[in-house]
Amino acid sequence: MKISTKFGFFIFSTVFAFYQLSFESARGQCTSNPSVVAPTSTSITTTTATLGGTAASTGGGTCAISDRGIYWTTTTGQELTGTKVSAGGTTTGTFSTSSVSGLPPGTKIYYVAYATNSNGTGISGESFFYTLSSAPLAQPTSFSVSSVTNNTVNLSFTAPNNVSVAAAGYAIFRIVGTTPPSVTSGNLPNANTPASASPLPDGSVYVGSTASASSSSYADNTVSAATQYSYALIPFGYDGTNAATYNYLITSYKTVTAPYTLSNPPSGQPTSLSSAAATSTQINLTINWGAVTASGFLIYRNTTGTPVIAGGDFSNGTLPPNSLADGSSKVASVSSLATSYNDVGLTAATQYYYVLVPFGYDGSNAATYNYNTTSPKTTNSFTFYSPPSGQPTSLSSAAASNTQIDLTINWGAVTASGFLIYRNTTGTPVIAGGDFSNGTLPPNSWLMVVLKLLPFLPWPPH
Repeated sequence: MKISTKFGFFIFSTVFAFYQLSFESARGQCTSNPSVVAPTSTSITTTTATLGGTAASTGGGTCAISDRGIYWTTTTGQELTGTKVSAGGTTTGTFSTSSVSGLPPGTKIYYVAYATNSNGTGISGESFFYTLSSAPLAQPTSFSVSSVTNNTVNLSFTAPNNVSVAAAGYAIFRIVGTTPPSVTSGNLPNANTPASASPLPDGSVYVGSTASASSSSYADNTVSAATQYSYALIPFGYDGTNAATYNYLITSYKTVTAPYTLSNPPSGQPTSLSSAAATSTQINLTINWGAVTASGFLIYRNTTGTPVIAGGDFSNGTLPPNSLADGSSKVASVSSLATSYNDVGLTAATQYYYVLVPFGYDGSNAATYNYNTTSPKTTNSFTFYSPPSGQPTSLSSAAASNTQIDLTINWGAVTASGFLIYRNTTGTPVIAGGDFSNGTLPPNSWLMVVLKLLPFLPWPPH
């Protein structure tokens, strides 16, 4: 049988193709997708990120990588339906995109790395990251201290008006002294909580954050008494849950230095306050402090009645007043819990009224004064009359009858209010140390006769 040339060529071509296919198969054709691992995300901003992965193999055999890149989406499990971004390149190894843009701010982004060969596309395991929240566009218009106590500094601030992106909140840093905290993008990086940055290199500490953009105040109740602090206020964007979304506005941040906090207040009033005349020009005060703690005390006095402390007489954080609204004058400031005070230079035969005010104070800064004016202790006493200037020049006596003796006194230049005469029948009277006590009525141990000189001052009050 005769075979045609065309048919013979067909048979030859078919056999050749079969052997060629068998030969290629034996050599190893591209029958597997590339292997891709270790997806990476770096340089994350509000809307961009650098993403990549590692092409671990081409797929084997004759496989060659024709494309590498990533897919991203905001929904998990949607690897190959997300947005594709090619990184370029055809080799195995680590690769990354130049920058993926158009990401939504403050959002969890899911992504995979991919590599493609002639057989198909291989992908890595799914990974994710958060973009930063949108940063605030402006700093607050003001930042100030509204008040201080011994354990709290109250801060206030005014949010900027008419900004399209407001702060989600404000982070507050504090340092001791008058130099404000030094906050930089290096020591307070985005995508980290404020607390994780504390303390800053200069020693500043994070004390807390406001919870919303509408907040306009913050009470720092972690301060120490009698201490001066400075503060920095840092606005931030944040999704409210994920630390990786923190985005700080550090440029031109606001600072404020607070007055000294008050010293700790006195724990109470003394158990008692009493007074007694020591001379015609001195009254001694005695104080029983009990278990009270305080830095010291003030004493005010007048001669018209018990001193009354009015509402505006004392202001914490300022020096003590020199006088009270009722006219009482400050006569002493004692920086200890002394149990006595001697008030000298007084006028004889005058009644003085006293009030005692305990205080807390650091000893140096007026702003630390902290007064306790609740139910203060009071007392009052007379000074003695001025003492006689001396004894009479002479004293003589003579019998006038069988029932009368007349005494004759030569006073010379002596001044006195009057005199007492004591007698006995056993010998010259002897005055013992305890017979007379100034500020008390004369003793009646013997017959007492009082003769009056004119003019005669009233008997010393008691």
